[in-house]
This record gives sequence, structure tokens and C-alpha cells, in this order.
Amino acid sequence: MDRTGRDILLKRLGDAMSAISEDCYCAGWLQGTEYMVPELCRRALSADCSMFWGHGKITVEQAKELTMLAEQLRSWADTDEESIGYNPFQPFPIPPEFLAAIDREQTIGQGGG
Repeated sequence: MDRTGRDILLKRLGDAMSAISEDCYCAGWLQGTEYMVPELCRRALSADCSMFWGHGKITVEQAKELTMLAEQLRSWADTDEESIGYNPFQPFPIPPEFLAAIDREQTIGQGGG
């Protein structure tokens, strides 16, 4: 893939991740989105069900779309220093504090919190 194609895919992935952050937290890019969204997508695909995040969720269909883009890029996305564009990002392994936050979100989303 040439640089232009990669830049287009990176923008698509970053914009999609940002839209999920906006839908779930009313934040264009909540701190930690670069870790949370990839892990929530991984879990949604593994469990074949939506994963809760904030006041929304990541559906299996969203997870499939984002994961497909990430696989084509061989990376996920993070905002750049100015928060106006995106840089390639490798989120795995996910830091423990983000894993704990995701686990809490699932408990709360399922009515346990």
C-alpha cells in the first residue's frame, strides 16, 4: 500500500474511533481511546456481542469494520500532538489500568454497578 492509501485508511480508522468516543462519552477523543477501542473491538468479536463503553456501546459490526481497517494498516490510530490528525499506534498489550476500566464498564453496562 502506498503512503497516500495508508494515510486515507489511517484517517478513516481514526475518524471512526473518534466517532465512537463522541457517541459513548461526548468527547471527540477521550484520553485512552487509543487503548480502549481496540480492546473493546477485540472483546466484541471474541464474545460476538456488543461491549459497553460510557453511555454507549461498540457493536460487533463496528468492531468488524474497525478491526478490518486496523488489519489493513497493521496498526490502530492515536491522535497526533496537535489532535488534528492521527498517527499509527500499536495498543497491545493493553496497560492494566485500561483493562480494569473496560471490565468495570462491562459490569456497569450489564446493570451490575
